Amino acid sequence: GGRSTFQNAGATRRRGLELATSVAPDRHWLAQASYTLLDARYQEAFACPVNANLCPAGRVPAGNRIPGTARHALAFDIGWRPPTGWRAGMDARYLGSVAVNDVNSDSAGSFATLGGHVGYVAEVNRWSLAATARIDNLTDRRYAGSVIVNEGNGRYFEPAAGRNHVLSLSASYRF
Repeated sequence: GGRSTFQNAGATRRRGLELATSVAPDRHWLAQASYTLLDARYQEAFACPVNANLCPAGRVPAGNRIPGTARHALAFDIGWRPPTGWRAGMDARYLGSVAVNDVNSDSAGSFATLGGHVGYVAEVNRWSLAATARIDNLTDRRYAGSVIVNEGNGRYFEPAAGRNHVLSLSASYRF
C-alpha cells in the first residue's frame, strides 16, 4: 500500500456507553450480549494532513469524527455448553460505519455477520478431548474488515475474509 499520514491533533472528546449482559437460563445454556455507543470527535480544528483536494480549506474542522472508530458495535452469542457431550452455538456481530480519514470524506460501511459452531467434548480417564467446527461469516458477506487511517493514496479499505471454516482439536491431561 501507500503511506499513512499522522500528526498530533488538538483536543479530542470520546463519550460513550458500554453495556454487557449474560444470561444462563439453566446450567447448559448461556446467552451473552454487548453494545457500545461511542461518540469520538475532534474538539479543535487542525492543519489538514492529507491530500489538499480532500481538504480545500486546509483545516480539519472541529466536530469531525475521529477516524477508525465506529459509533455503534453490537455482539450477541447463544450456546448450549454442557461440560461433556455435544455443544453448539450461534453468534451475530454488527459494526457501524467507520470514517477512514481525518476529513471524514469517506467511510467503511456498517456490516453484520453471523457465525456458528458445533463441537463435542469427551472425558476419558484423566484426559479431556474436544473437537469443534466453526463457520464465520455464514452469509459470505463482503465488507471492509479494517481500514488504514489516512492512507496517502486513498486505499483505505482492507477486505474481511469471506465465509471461512475452522476445525480445532484439543487434548488436555489432568495431573
